[in-house]
Amino acid sequence: MRKRFLVTMLAVVLSATVLVGCGSGNDAPAEAMASSPAADTATPMPEETPVTAATEAPKMTESESVNDDGFGRPPEDECVSDDWIGEEPTESTEVAITEPGEVEGIIILQANYKSNAFAPSFVVSAVNPDTGDYYTVSSFVFEHVARVNETESIIEPGYKLSRYSNYRDMFNEDFTLMAATKTFLSNEAQHAGWVDQSGEFFDLTVALNEQAQSDFDPIKYYNAVGFTQDGYFIYAEVTDYLHPTYYMVPLDNITPGASYEVSGDSSYVMDVYSDVWKWKSHYYITSWINENEFLAVNRSNGMSVCSRANISDQSITDIIPTGGSQTSWSPVIGPDGVSVAFLSTAQRGNDNPSIYLTDISGANAPSKLGTAYSPICGRVGDNGTVMEVISPAYYYTSILEWR
Repeated sequence: MRKRFLVTMLAVVLSATVLVGCGSGNDAPAEAMASSPAADTATPMPEETPVTAATEAPKMTESESVNDDGFGRPPEDECVSDDWIGEEPTESTEVAITEPGEVEGIIILQANYKSNAFAPSFVVSAVNPDTGDYYTVSSFVFEHVARVNETESIIEPGYKLSRYSNYRDMFNEDFTLMAATKTFLSNEAQHAGWVDQSGEFFDLTVALNEQAQSDFDPIKYYNAVGFTQDGYFIYAEVTDYLHPTYYMVPLDNITPGASYEVSGDSSYVMDVYSDVWKWKSHYYITSWINENEFLAVNRSNGMSVCSRANISDQSITDIIPTGGSQTSWSPVIGPDGVSVAFLSTAQRGNDNPSIYLTDISGANAPSKLGTAYSPICGRVGDNGTVMEVISPAYYYTSILEWR
């Protein structure tokens, strides 16, 4: 298994060299709106809460829950054996839910796989749109990935199932926790959870007692999807990679039986394969404007189309110029509900992106924000095409939110 995993990791790194484009993401459902920083450093993470082996706790269905929440996109694998469940049982785990007002400004993510593809770093920064001043909000380093030969498991960033093009849902409300998936090298089982800035992994699968209860049980494959901005966490069980089953659990009640299934039709999931969301096609959400509208980017066009989508009439309107020589991505709505911040750079070459401001009408020309903050965007190929998504061996940057 370990050999198989190492071969897979090598294949992923090599395949990344053919990817092109650039990307972004933000988190908020239609029923419960929500809103959305660059370098390479590390900091602290949440505590794992094991639960003794017992009968696997049944999940509630979406209809049995008062709340409706979800996320979306395909994951990978997950499972655990008896000797993993060897700690004191915990009746319930509660994760502190902080108020979003603690972090303000244009929040930007800088991912760095370039320096070390097997120990990527993620830095979240906040830029003051009035002064251009900036500071680091949080940072994460996944050095576990580099220790494949020294550990029984590895922990990887949970970006693969993020519903947001700018990966907003990878982080909790105050950006101190980051979604992650743990893979056990002995059997390739996977557990969903998150890490704090110290690198500590909180095993949500074990806390919910949803892991395999013995070596003879089917291997479980749970992947992290991300955080909602109203206090929930979404994860997915993967039986069919293109059609995973999504679940949600409140962060203030992490206890066996508290999770419930969420439909792909939910505005929290927005599953691309759902009939409800087929109309938005290749447009992926980056920021909610209100309960009926959201900002999105078209991933089929090199991230050069930033648009405004309306759920009621299923319409999509471009708000940022699509012609010329620029590639633009990560549009997020400002606190005033009118202003929009986004990243843009030359489609070809080696320039780094700049932050631009415009308004939601799309009628006014964008203006560049004056700041010393300089995000780095990965480029690939002879022409230096901007990277579209987070990928091993490259830099990646996006605006997560403006608050």
